[in-house]
Amino acid sequence: MNRLDCRQLLPHLESHLRGDASEELRLLADDHLARCTSCRRRLAHLKQVTAMLAAWRPMPAPPGLKTETAAALGPDLGRLAREVFPRRPFLGRRRRERLRPPAPMTGYQRVATWLVIAALLFLGAAIAYRILQQWM
Repeated sequence: MNRLDCRQLLPHLESHLRGDASEELRLLADDHLARCTSCRRRLAHLKQVTAMLAAWRPMPAPPGLKTETAAALGPDLGRLAREVFPRRPFLGRRRRERLRPPAPMTGYQRVATWLVIAALLFLGAAIAYRILQQWM
């Protein structure tokens, strides 16, 4: 009988918890869980999260909240909105005519842009790899 390691078991923990894993996979998972404390902790955490999500129900807003809030703010609501979000001045037609489209990028700017994108992708992959290594 083959044995599962942590990396092989991890994608199947959820189906094992739900009970819809195949008999062979269930036996292999039970064997691995008997030996591995890390995976037992992960399974316990998954059970905890699943139970919390199953028990969660959104709370309805109390009846009358909308009318009470509107009554409390009353006529001050419009004044408060104007203070927080003042109108922008009208720019007029002349202002819009002066706006020019952006100049096309030079070859160096394109290369620099692609290098920045590549560096960010590499950095993101490195961070994801480190996070996955901590899980394993």
